[in-house]
Amino acid sequence: MASILGAGIPDIVVLFIALIIVWVIASIPVYIAGKLVTRGRATFGAAMGATLGGIIVYFIVAFGVSFFLGALIGPSAYIWGLILGFIAFIAVYRAAFDTGWLGAIAIAIVAVIVAVVLSLLLGALFGISLPPTLSSSVNI
Repeated sequence: MASILGAGIPDIVVLFIALIIVWVIASIPVYIAGKLVTRGRATFGAAMGATLGGIIVYFIVAFGVSFFLGALIGPSAYIWGLILGFIAFIAVYRAAFDTGWLGAIAIAIVAVIVAVVLSLLLGALFGISLPPTLSSSVNI
């Protein structure tokens, strides 16, 4: 049977399952932040949708702006792509959590803070870090 880039069916299934697990884990800080900012109205489904939708929209907008404006304005199109991609990402949070722009920005900021705190707790309790930090990979 033909394989994709040298990967067999079992490899693709494992990759798919791993991506789902990473998606769920990445949605946890967004869910906690959404609960805090929206005063308990956020659901885990909304957090999962916002996490996946935000990433997809970000990359589509960032790539589209960089690609199409690159010919017109040159290398600065990449910066514009990043900025407009971030705004689009926040717009997804705004829609998913039914909040305003400031609420969506607050959810993004609090989610990053929660992710850092959870990573530090996991590191302190179990010796793991999500994602692995430089300090955990350097042998001194």
